[in-house]
Order: sequence, then structure tokens, then C-alpha cells
Amino acid sequence: MMNSFATLLFISISLTIPFSDKASAESSQQVEKAYTELFSSIAHLQVDFEQEVYKKLRDRTITRTGDAFFSKPSSFRWNFKSKHYGLEEYYYNGKTLTHFKEQDKSVNHYQANTGLARELTEIVNLVLDPKNLFDRYQVDRTEKKSGITEVSLSPRPAVASDIKAVDIVVGDKNSFIQRVKILYMDGNYTQFTFKNPKFTANKPEIFTFSRQGSFNVRHHK
Repeated sequence: MMNSFATLLFISISLTIPFSDKASAESSQQVEKAYTELFSSIAHLQVDFEQEVYKKLRDRTITRTGDAFFSKPSSFRWNFKSKHYGLEEYYYNGKTLTHFKEQDKSVNHYQANTGLARELTEIVNLVLDPKNLFDRYQVDRTEKKSGITEVSLSPRPAVASDIKAVDIVVGDKNSFIQRVKILYMDGNYTQFTFKNPKFTANKPEIFTFSRQGSFNVRHHK
């Protein structure tokens, strides 16, 4: 059985450069169908990551590490660790998005998966929701290099977005997503490097904030 990372590898090696318009449309349909079918067997994922955020205006890069948990259809939890900013966590259980910051002891609850965690949601869609992914993105190019395959996605013409491209690097040997880079129109980018994937079931309660302590709690609609 192919896992989600093998699925992306299948996509990358199924495409050629360049496409004619007709071949591009046919290839995209084949890729989307195969991706969706293979993804139906993936219900849970755990992964370690490093996040790199670049801000062009200040020419500054911030790096954090952590781990993440995803479960179908849309649940996620991201745990960010930084010596400068402390622990920061995002929980989404399908109904409520919670943002916890250790530094200022704040807990913010939102009744929908708002733009606050947009980048994190894009990664979850990449892993768990191919229909959502292909409704909004198209495959622009693939390129095989030594031991890896690079895949570049861009928003479809009808989709209003400040995202310029999403670049994915897949290891050919182990069929593993090594890196995802989200590039913005303004020159900023966010990059995630992944390792140590596990596909064991996640307990539902890990997607709901349950820390005990004295926090500044706010509820948003």
C-alpha cells in the first residue's frame, strides 16, 4: 500500500516537462484521480519538522522546530518550539481552532479554521485533502535531480491568492516529502522540512486544547 509521500512521488514521476495544453489537461486529470484514490487509505500522520520563515522587508529569517499530528478529515495539531519565543501550539478538531502561546500565557479559541493558521492548513491539505488541493492548485513543473524530485504548484487562475507557488521536494529512494516551501508574491516565504513520519492512529483528544494553568483566555467568533 502506498503512503501519502509515495503518492506525491507518483505524481512527480507521472508528469513531463513541458506539456502541450491538451497533454497538460489530460495529465492533470490523471494525476488528480490517482492522487485521490491513493490518498483514501491515509487517515493519520505524525511528523517532526523544522520551519523557516523569511521576511523580505527586514531580510530576516526565523527558524523553529517541532512536531505535528494530522488526522482525517481535517484535524491537526502543530507544536512549535523556539528558545526565543517559547512553546506555541495550534489545535484544530474540526470545529474549534485554538492558538496557545507559552510566552504570554495566552489561549485564543476560534469557532472556525481562520486565516490565523492558513499556512499550517495548506500543509494539512497537501497531506490529507487532495480534492481541496487540486481545486485550488495546478501542477506547473516537475524536475528530477540526484536522488530527489521537485514539484512546483501554483494557484489556479480563478483562485485569488497572495501565494506565488508551492514547491515540494520528494526523496526518490524513500518516497518521502523532504521539504515544502510556500512562496508569496511579496517575496516572503515559509519552508517546512520534514522527517520521521509515522502513520499510527492519533487519539482524538490531542486535537483539543487541554493544558491546565492560569491563562489569558479569549473566545472569538
